[in-house]
Amino acid sequence: MAYHSKTIIRPEMTEAILAALKMGIKAENDRSIEKQLDALNGAELLLCLGQKNESGLVRYFGELFSLVKDAITEVSEGSSNQWAENISKYEGLEHQTKPITGGKHKIDFAIHYSSHSKMDLASVHLPVEAKSETHSNLSIDCFGQLADYGYALWTSQPTRLFAPVLYLHGCETRLLIFTRGGCRWVDLGQYCFANSKPRPHEAKALRDSLGRLFFLLSLSPDQFGHFCDVSSNNPIHLLFLHRQDSTVVSAITDEDVIRQNGNPSVDIAKGKKFERPINPRGRFAHVYSLIYRRRPAVLKLSWTPTNRLPECAVYDALTRAKVEHIPNVIDSGLICEDSFGYRVEFLLIQDCGVSLAQYLKRRSSNSIEDQCNTVTSAMLDVTTCLKQAWAAGIIHRDISAGNIAIRNGCTTIIDWGYAKTIDTGSGLISDLAEKWRFDVDQVVDNEDTHDPITGTPLYMSIPVLVGATKRSVVDDIESALYVVLDAVREVQAVAPKPIGFDFKNNRTLAFVRACCFSLIKECLPQFGVYWHSSTFDRLLAVVHKFLFIRDGYIGSSLAMVPSFKRTVDDTALDNLLSDIEELLPGRSDKQRDTGPIGSTIAGIKRVEISDPEPVKGQTSNLKRIRESKENIRPAGGSTNFGSE
Repeated sequence: MAYHSKTIIRPEMTEAILAALKMGIKAENDRSIEKQLDALNGAELLLCLGQKNESGLVRYFGELFSLVKDAITEVSEGSSNQWAENISKYEGLEHQTKPITGGKHKIDFAIHYSSHSKMDLASVHLPVEAKSETHSNLSIDCFGQLADYGYALWTSQPTRLFAPVLYLHGCETRLLIFTRGGCRWVDLGQYCFANSKPRPHEAKALRDSLGRLFFLLSLSPDQFGHFCDVSSNNPIHLLFLHRQDSTVVSAITDEDVIRQNGNPSVDIAKGKKFERPINPRGRFAHVYSLIYRRRPAVLKLSWTPTNRLPECAVYDALTRAKVEHIPNVIDSGLICEDSFGYRVEFLLIQDCGVSLAQYLKRRSSNSIEDQCNTVTSAMLDVTTCLKQAWAAGIIHRDISAGNIAIRNGCTTIIDWGYAKTIDTGSGLISDLAEKWRFDVDQVVDNEDTHDPITGTPLYMSIPVLVGATKRSVVDDIESALYVVLDAVREVQAVAPKPIGFDFKNNRTLAFVRACCFSLIKECLPQFGVYWHSSTFDRLLAVVHKFLFIRDGYIGSSLAMVPSFKRTVDDTALDNLLSDIEELLPGRSDKQRDTGPIGSTIAGIKRVEISDPEPVKGQTSNLKRIRESKENIRPAGGSTNFGSE
């Protein structure tokens, strides 16, 4: 009766559990189960077996599930069998006639956690789908339906490690396991008879099949499907307990344990979940805005391939280097090091506010000058952060509208999940690998491979859009420029789809933007920006010079050649920061330290991105772009900034 599939067995399935199951079900319970099956054999329900009637098939399975569960409960009464106690926590319900609460799915049958207050999608442990015909190979449509059930579990249950789905076809059962990396399945065997008078070997096959199914149900949810036990109640409160001197944590949902521990838990129920697209496969995250210790915070539960850099490790490196304008990390850790090729991380960070566009919209009555000063200040903060991160050995690679947040006038770069490390010779990557448990060579090679395709296409730099194989801080600064332009465009709302943001494909967008920036005086309307101050004109001029003039005229090669040699120069970065800072009232006399405080590196000197041999930069002979003297203001006065 022991279930030996390598696909399902995990370390928690100990020999003691197997022995208890063998003794409890096969030896002690044989008579009780046979007695129940004898009663079932004589029932009229078997006359409408699922071979001809799917509805009858579902009813039969539900009755069978209840009979076996009751038999195990009856025999185990008065004993201390944990596996029997776990089985008693489940309840089977039909959902054939109407969609299950919390989703659009008409799941035929579902095994729920019976102690949950609502029998909805969030309480489903194992969905069951039934078809009257036996299918040795699943059709595309049928597999898609089963995958949709798995996807529904992923989206509604934030503690999932994988999503199991039970498929009844004819007299056979198949268990499908949907992981972030794909799907695995195993046939559990026969669960019903071809007629109402089963032969002895058919009865044995049924018992063996039920034994496999109930073995899985005898495991607690944290042993089969979740990273914590959610059977007693909804995972409303989560407490993350660190193991001694380790980044690995245990997730606790038991309210009694949480109260005894004394540390504040994360209350998901009172938080607001950020609705974001979730792919059925690949990396993804559940993100909640909530209150932690009376302050706004954000909880992020991330599923990341084990051959990619952990986001927790990135924040660790940034914090060590004292990089400015990053979120304050309240707590972080690894919940699961490897579940079918994916690790599960948690991050609890301060709430950093809203996007730049939202921030400007809430102050739409401000003058154009005030709005342009806001985006100029944001550009300075973002550039400062990116330069310090680059010096510390980190590059973001996904600067986009959703990843630059602003609160009370302070700009923060968030979502470092696609960041990568660069070799600075400091030993940083080795230290991070030891602490955050990843393979250095595997992660570095894989992150390098993903360089050309990582990021949000609408905000990618021109070289990356055309397939550049190396990334640098310059590409991130160019992405930040597009975020600033897009935020101003969105507030002005004159051109909903200007040519500079009209994405058709990567190469076309690169060519269009190269043409736009070749005519600097006329480029702003091409990005939907029609009203702007002299400060904004000068901001565009200094950033344009740094991005496109310093390395050569943009139209000659940058937009067309993926191997274009884009250089990184510390002096040029320092000059860019100084030039932007001089544009802001009251900040031009401020002495800024543009290097990361406490960093072990003095700074990265001129680095050739595409060629291992350093090359000297080219000095542009272009004259400075004439700065506009006009300050255009809309009707109405400016208003003071409020807190966000």
